[in-house]
Amino acid sequence: MKIVLTASKALMSDYNGTSYMGFASALPSCILRDFIANRLFPTYSDKDGRSKIAYYGLAKVEAKLLEEFSRDEVIVADPRKLHLVVKDDTRVLGISCMDPLGISYGSGIVYATLMLLGIPFKPESYMSKSFMEILNHPSVRKYKPRIIVGGPASWQFVDLNVQEKLGIDTVVIGEAEGIIIDLFKKAVNGEELPKVVYGKPVDIDEIPTIKTPSVNGIVEITRGCGRGCKFCTPTLLKFRSIPFEKIKEEIELNLRSGIRSIGLHSDDFLRYGSKDLIPNEEKIISLFENVRRISNDIPVGVDFVCASSVMCNPRLVERIGNEYVNVDRRTFIEVGIETGSPELIKKVMPGKVKPFKPEEYPEIVKNAIGVLNDSGWTVVATMITKIPEETDDDVIKSIELVEDLYDYDVIIFVLPFIPMGAYRGEDLVTLKDLIEDDLRRELMIKSLKKTVSQVKKDSNIVERGLRSRIAKYAFRFAINYLMKKLNKIEIKSAN
Repeated sequence: MKIVLTASKALMSDYNGTSYMGFASALPSCILRDFIANRLFPTYSDKDGRSKIAYYGLAKVEAKLLEEFSRDEVIVADPRKLHLVVKDDTRVLGISCMDPLGISYGSGIVYATLMLLGIPFKPESYMSKSFMEILNHPSVRKYKPRIIVGGPASWQFVDLNVQEKLGIDTVVIGEAEGIIIDLFKKAVNGEELPKVVYGKPVDIDEIPTIKTPSVNGIVEITRGCGRGCKFCTPTLLKFRSIPFEKIKEEIELNLRSGIRSIGLHSDDFLRYGSKDLIPNEEKIISLFENVRRISNDIPVGVDFVCASSVMCNPRLVERIGNEYVNVDRRTFIEVGIETGSPELIKKVMPGKVKPFKPEEYPEIVKNAIGVLNDSGWTVVATMITKIPEETDDDVIKSIELVEDLYDYDVIIFVLPFIPMGAYRGEDLVTLKDLIEDDLRRELMIKSLKKTVSQVKKDSNIVERGLRSRIAKYAFRFAINYLMKKLNKIEIKSAN
């Protein structure tokens, strides 16, 4: 096959039917042994190695390339069957990555947790290991196709200066649709390739409709955020709503393939159809009504929402949750809290609170989580610490917010600062820096205790989709083990 596209086993899996288990891919490979990992992250393909489902970003890349190349020239391959696909006629291997070097937020959360609990580990995540297995695959080493890598974490190769060492010809950073056809044509024709290509946000008509079904029925409804936090990637500044006809085509493709869930992906689902930061109630209701007509009672989920968007129209949120998403079940939704400090909001992420004032932010977060809870969602929240502008007083405000959230249905992950966006070039935060800082250690422990107790309370949300008994057992064992370890940790308040 002339062009082979793939991603790590952790990205090309449906996680046994529940995307929530994807978090396990950040576990160190020394803990997540292959026997368990192979059952947590199954992949599906035909006898020729063509994958039956694809990581959503990779499916978009395939769809764009099929505008120039034929189906006989392009394949989305099962990473477990590369030996069937990568041959002497393979000219290009395109790889999508989420955290190839094990330094992104997910790995940071896991490593920090293990350090807090005193659990020994080697810092190589399963996600990282399974990515490296592609680069080191015998067929890749034998036939030496040109390697192009992209995806949300492709910046890691450039910032850590390991691209050449790993044998990667080109790194694509940003949105790929506007540049990959020319790039892959050059690669196929043996022409010189740039080491790094930066893809700019593309217009709606340049975004293709996927041709391979997506993992767990993920379908993009908006792209970009537009709120402009300093720690985020610049490509998220341009906000776009996807026309419903494109959404409909992708949902129908997934349903025809036998996928029994629909995941509406966005950075804030309440921005769908809006030209500003205020939810467009008519457009959002129309979206969910039309999706319900297509879905035939198949569960529909949403992944992200912004707290300030929730508080712009709480009644709309309650309607969406109670009438369309959480009718007979409870689900998770992600909210980026990032900090409890109004001052840090002003300095680093003023767009996150708009159209409200930074001083209102802690109350907005609590009220929004309350609305989401009442609408059938348990909130999965993230907070970031060690941002360069962060002061001890900012951390204290975050601790106070975490304490206030103990009575809510919320999971809180504290993330070590990663130098992205405007902070590229800053030093990475070491976990030792966090653990040895009394204030940040207190923030992490209090968040972790709330998280583990909440996950135990909502274990049915994770387990109901798991097909593997081994995966269910591993999940239950991990939660009970963490509870026991956490109960032995005393919090020495630094306030």
